[in-house]
Amino acid sequence: MKNVEELNDRELMQEILKAQKQNSFSAWINTISNVLAAAVMIVILILVVPQALSTMKNVDEMVTKTSAIVEHAESSLNEIDKMVGNVNTLVEENTEDVDAALDKITAIDIESLNESIRKLNEAIEPLTGLFSVFGRK
Repeated sequence: MKNVEELNDRELMQEILKAQKQNSFSAWINTISNVLAAAVMIVILILVVPQALSTMKNVDEMVTKTSAIVEHAESSLNEIDKMVGNVNTLVEENTEDVDAALDKITAIDIESLNESIRKLNEAIEPLTGLFSVFGRK
């Protein structure tokens, strides 16, 4: 190929026409590629968007259900905390009462109690004999 300055008008026009045909062919290929890419994108959007929306709806429902479960769990934990507090209070109150009762039981002098029962029995025996005279036992 000759240098552009060396070409006459006719050769220059032929070179320009040849370059334009190549550019035109490249433009057609580019246009067809762009149309195909746009078509593929539209098909993908038509297929993917409904599935994505369905998935988002499912995720939203799951989040709502999970939120309700978490709220229920929190209220249950609060109730358990109250119940444990009540049990602790009950145990503390009863511990004091049981301790007081045990202190009173340990304060009882069993030997003195047995001695008192023996003396009461000795005192009642003569009365038993007296009432048996009257026909009563």
